[in-house]
Amino acid sequence: MEYFFNLARLSITGSRLIRVVCVCLCAWLCSSQALATEDEYREKLLNEIRSSLSDKNKELAEQLVDIRIEEERKQGKFTLFQEDKKNKTLENNDTTNSVAKERKNTDRKIESLGKIKIEESDSSVKKIRNWYVGISYGPSDMGLYKSSGYEYPSFKKKSTAKKISLGYRYSSNFTFDIFYAKLGNSLFESDSSWYESNQATSYGLTSKYYPFESSIINPYLRFGIQKIKNKQTIVFFDSPDNYFYTTRGQQKIIGLGVDYPVNSFFTFSVEWEKYGKNGTTDMYSSLPKQIEPSVFYLSANYFFF
Repeated sequence: MEYFFNLARLSITGSRLIRVVCVCLCAWLCSSQALATEDEYREKLLNEIRSSLSDKNKELAEQLVDIRIEEERKQGKFTLFQEDKKNKTLENNDTTNSVAKERKNTDRKIESLGKIKIEESDSSVKKIRNWYVGISYGPSDMGLYKSSGYEYPSFKKKSTAKKISLGYRYSSNFTFDIFYAKLGNSLFESDSSWYESNQATSYGLTSKYYPFESSIINPYLRFGIQKIKNKQTIVFFDSPDNYFYTTRGQQKIIGLGVDYPVNSFFTFSVEWEKYGKNGTTDMYSSLPKQIEPSVFYLSANYFFF
């Protein structure tokens, strides 16, 4: 400050106008207001000085301002506008840090959501229902043996089959189930005095093998063992008595089918199954006549646990 006053006295000694300029400059330097750039700093200073000067002395005021700024630079002092730049730099750093924190928080949220989705998918895998019950219905062919030396006024081997089953899905490729099935009835008439009918039932254990798994259709192969029962009834028209003969036998069972999964609870199936032979081909025997049933099933399966 002393330097400025000395410079003013050397320029215009005893000038009252210069004293006013010096007082305004000192008052401004004592203020704490900061400006963004050097140009703004200079403009602010000039406006405050010019307000108390006439037009002929404004040029002198500009020269005094330039001298003051240059002197502060030589002395290595920080001007007010430089301090403002420093403050703005700090503000920019704070803004950058806040943006970085927000990005980190966002990344953490995304990561946590990803973990939640993975846990949900894992839980959904654990909740796959493996136990199921099934009902089946469809046309059957009893495969009743027909002798070439006999005349049959009436011969029927087509019927309807029904089946219920309880199964467990062991893996994506194998299921196991137990079942009970009514395979249908057959009938033949040798002459007008009597007729013979055969009724077949079966129960057993089977497995389904899926070579591949799809969300649309899943073909499979069925194989297993079963106990088939062939019950024969002979009815004489001129007698009140009926005659019953029964045979049982263990046979293999095979089948081909396709599953259509509706959702996690239901699947529909179309399947062809072939049961083994049972009975005799001797037309004069009292044993039941031979049958070899095959069935075309339409099935619905409900997965409950």
